[in-house]
Amino acid sequence: MIKNTFFGVIIKYAFTQITRHKFTTFISSFLLIISGFLDAIGLSLIVPTVNVLVLKDGYSSTGVIGDIVKSAFDLLGIPYSLRFFLFAIAMIMLVRSVFIFMQGSYCGIIKANYILNMRIKYLNKLKKSSWRFLKSQPQSKLLNITTLEIKRSGSCFLNLQQSIASTGTLLIYLIFLFLISTYMGIFAILSAIFLSLIFSILLKIARNIGEKESSTANLFFKKFTESMSLSKYLRAHGKEGIMRDEIDYSMKNLRGVHVKAGINNAVFMATYEYAFIGFISLGLLIGSQYLNLGGPQIALISLVFYRLFQKTKSVQQHLQFMTQNIPATINIEQELNKIEKNPQVWGDDELIDIKDSIKLNNLSLKWNNKVLLENANLKIKAGTINIIVGPSGEGKTTLIDSIVGIIKPHNGAIEFDNNEISNFSEKSFKSNISYVDQNATLFNESIIDNISWGQGKISKNKIYKIATQLDMHDKIKSLKNGYNTMAGDRGVNLSGGEVQRIIIIRALIRNPKILILDEAINQLDSKSKAPIIKILESLKGKITIFIISHSEDTINLADNIFEVSNNSIRKLRKNNNWGNYFKS
Repeated sequence: MIKNTFFGVIIKYAFTQITRHKFTTFISSFLLIISGFLDAIGLSLIVPTVNVLVLKDGYSSTGVIGDIVKSAFDLLGIPYSLRFFLFAIAMIMLVRSVFIFMQGSYCGIIKANYILNMRIKYLNKLKKSSWRFLKSQPQSKLLNITTLEIKRSGSCFLNLQQSIASTGTLLIYLIFLFLISTYMGIFAILSAIFLSLIFSILLKIARNIGEKESSTANLFFKKFTESMSLSKYLRAHGKEGIMRDEIDYSMKNLRGVHVKAGINNAVFMATYEYAFIGFISLGLLIGSQYLNLGGPQIALISLVFYRLFQKTKSVQQHLQFMTQNIPATINIEQELNKIEKNPQVWGDDELIDIKDSIKLNNLSLKWNNKVLLENANLKIKAGTINIIVGPSGEGKTTLIDSIVGIIKPHNGAIEFDNNEISNFSEKSFKSNISYVDQNATLFNESIIDNISWGQGKISKNKIYKIATQLDMHDKIKSLKNGYNTMAGDRGVNLSGGEVQRIIIIRALIRNPKILILDEAINQLDSKSKAPIIKILESLKGKITIFIISHSEDTINLADNIFEVSNNSIRKLRKNNNWGNYFKS
């Protein structure tokens, strides 16, 4: 079992990713190793090339490599001459360049695919998460994970692939060096181990920097999203400067982390260059003074040492970048494991219409361990308008959320025409729901696109008809670009009443069987409410409507008024003093 130490984390990460992505790792490594193998063949021709230049097309043994090349040329019937050596080197290096291009392109593709797949995986898990969990998640954290953290995780994965491929190529060069001189091969291995031990301290520093980057980036996203969502409050109270200072502080912290990462990498680059010069000088000294290697062999060893240095440096650098970004991958894995799966299950039945009733059978609801409803029983006739009232925090919205399948009841069942909600397919059930709350906003798209969003092709005449009923058609047509006018981010280019009515148009264009208005008209003035009340009245008997409201304007619409309080639901009589109730 791999211990959870510094190097244990690296090994565990590498083992997990290689196991999950065997084919990707093989192809990436294969392409780079082949390029290294071709490079080694090309380098092997250096010795006979020098030999030919010195001996004027003659031959003299220059060791194992030279003899292998001579035998290969004789076997293939190729003349042992300078022009054939130069041509062979040129062709081998051209093919090598092709493999390097393929490997580089492939790595770009696998990084892009990894990032895309991670985002899809994370967003799909969020989509299937419980509503309770989703509401508890800060937007800043979700934004940080789906952007920066997953991008860093993709870089981490790519650096792992590159380090494995570079290690394979490094082995090719070591084998080649052993063919030239066993002692020089041993010297190279000991040098690489020594360098790795020295620079392991930089790996630990990179890991600490990576952990700091995750936390500081999350703080920046938190402050930034808060400044956007509270922008009106901040400007109205002259607090922009305070929030700006907090954002600046988080940005400076993030900058500090990036500076440290740059310095850590710069230390590695500078010291590794110096170490390379020292070791190659020592190696050449050993080769010439103690191993009595000839000039061509020394020249070849110099080239091989240079290639070894490049690949050893590449492996170390990729490991350093990988180590810096491993915390992002760990963070994502932890967040994925935290996501609570939606307990609501769905079946295969199609919900075509609600002809009879909606029933609550011994319904119990909880939110954050607080009991909101207990053993509630209720029958709501289809096609009625139902007002839900009650003190704040007593469970009105939670009740509606359970009726439309957003949350699963703690106990009991909800039935539509005597068929439990879990028997319906999610798609058919939710396609019959339209939900409008008091915080509903528009996309930063045109008005017509906002209305038809997610609905496919819709008749413009149908849109115009509903817009006219809501007293919005002439208003929209009077705008500079009519229905093509941009609503602005969250509908900022329109008034609050206009935004709410456009959202109701979007809700009604779906032809829902159930319409929910959750405090959707409370904040509107009488002029904006009037067409909404009128169209709701025209829908009575056609669809089932639930209105959570504390507005007296909705009283005359109601077929039923239900109060949610004290862990129960009770039907209120319409001859009560409603005005006093709503003011409470």
